[in-house]
Amino acid sequence: MKNIVYGSKGFREYQVSTSTVTVTTVPPDYYQVNGITLNSGSETTKTTQGTANLQFLITGPLATATTALGAIIAINISNGSSSSYPTVFQCTTSTLCTAISEVPVKEYGVTNFNSAATAFYIGTGIESGQPYDYAIIFSNENSAAGTVMAS
Repeated sequence: MKNIVYGSKGFREYQVSTSTVTVTTVPPDYYQVNGITLNSGSETTKTTQGTANLQFLITGPLATATTALGAIIAINISNGSSSSYPTVFQCTTSTLCTAISEVPVKEYGVTNFNSAATAFYIGTGIESGQPYDYAIIFSNENSAAGTVMAS
């Protein structure tokens, strides 16, 4: 599988193996997405946290300080059979989920979205063993896109 990272200075393609993203070189203004996992399961709504979720780590483009924030402004998930994307949520409880619009990420260091408490929950069911395309769009006009196999 290949992933593409888009940025203000073009794009860079890189290889992935299974569902783990390995980036060899990334220009300094790019966010780096690592360890992406798509868990199969049931859909999420505003009042019910399902089990289908997307988990990953993000390393900010600037690794020398600790205060500035960027944001994820959208996440698109698709299995290729639909022309629209499901709503993506973050849940504070099993009965309170909010559609994402601007999720803060560190521009310096690592932001973790790799646990059930910080994952992004999908507004449609996800089937195990199926490939899904994803795009993570950042506020600095960069995005990370690729394909991940649901587990």
